[in-house]
Parts: sequence; C-alpha cells; structure tokens
Amino acid sequence: MPKNQLTLEELFATIKNKIATKEENSYSYELAKKGVEKISRKIGEEALEVVVAAFINDKNPNAKNREELIGEICDLFYHNLVLMAAEKIEFSEILSELTRRNNKKK
Repeated sequence: MPKNQLTLEELFATIKNKIATKEENSYSYELAKKGVEKISRKIGEEALEVVVAAFINDKNPNAKNREELIGEICDLFYHNLVLMAAEKIEFSEILSELTRRNNKKK
C-alpha cells in the first residue's frame, strides 16, 4: 500500500469520531443525526449509482467512466461505514463475518 493511503479502518475511525464528538460541519455527523432511515436511503441511492456507472463503464470502457465508477463505489463504501457507526457495528465484526463466509466455502 502506498504511504499516506487511508485504510478503511482509519476512515471508519474518523467517521465514528466525527459522530461521537458531534463535529459541526461534518457530513458524517449530520447524516447520522438524521437517523438510520436517511442513511439507508443514501445507501440505496449510492448502490443504484454504482450499478448505473458499472453498466456505463462496461458498455463504454474509458478513463472517465472508470473514474466515475470508482467514485460511486467510494460513495457506497462511505455510506455503509456511516451506517455501521450509527448502528455501533465494529469493523472487526464485518471482517469476522466475511472470514466466516469465506471459510464456509472451502
């Protein structure tokens, strides 16, 4: 991993901190304050945008479409992390479940 590259765990810790400290002018805090329904709606919106961007990139692969797809995937990751923070789900719980599912398939 390149130096100074943010990990998902670091991003998650930042999101949790902004929510816990009720950081003003923080989108993470403002979104969490609006509740799980609002966060879930954003996840649905971002998921649809990922699907659309993926289809566009598949039909017309180029740097712009790839960049758009990456951006939409980032938005989806981010909003899922906000939901996890709001619901007090730890990153380790997600990794444990992914490990369990991976081990089940072997």
